[in-house]
Amino acid sequence: MVASVLGRLAGKGAAKGAKKATKRVPKTTTKKEDQKGLPSVLERKIQKEKTTRDYPDVNLSEKVGFKNTVKFLEDHGFKMRTGDNKGNTYEILGDSVKVYTLLGGDLSGGTAPKYSQKTFKNPTLKALRNWMGY
Repeated sequence: MVASVLGRLAGKGAAKGAKKATKRVPKTTTKKEDQKGLPSVLERKIQKEKTTRDYPDVNLSEKVGFKNTVKFLEDHGFKMRTGDNKGNTYEILGDSVKVYTLLGGDLSGGTAPKYSQKTFKNPTLKALRNWMGY
């Protein structure tokens, strides 16, 4: 009986000193990690937009010239100024283009409209894009 008690005590002591066998439990992962490094849908959309920007054949630091400045403005909804209306219009002054945007006010006569004015003289594509808020 003493031997069996001593054996049990020795077994318990051995179990305490010995490393326990542990089960490997797989780590819970997020959806992004489940994709094994594949970009998310939003990242793919952003990447696609970066590769298919407007005027992909023109470098950002390249001067776009008079005709392309007018084309850029028309592509973004600006129209040639006619009459007194200045809201989102442009006018041609020699080799430069003067652009007007409506800042505030009311065109129907309630409050005086306020306009922003910017003159472009042979700008770069980057300057036009920055001005548009890209």
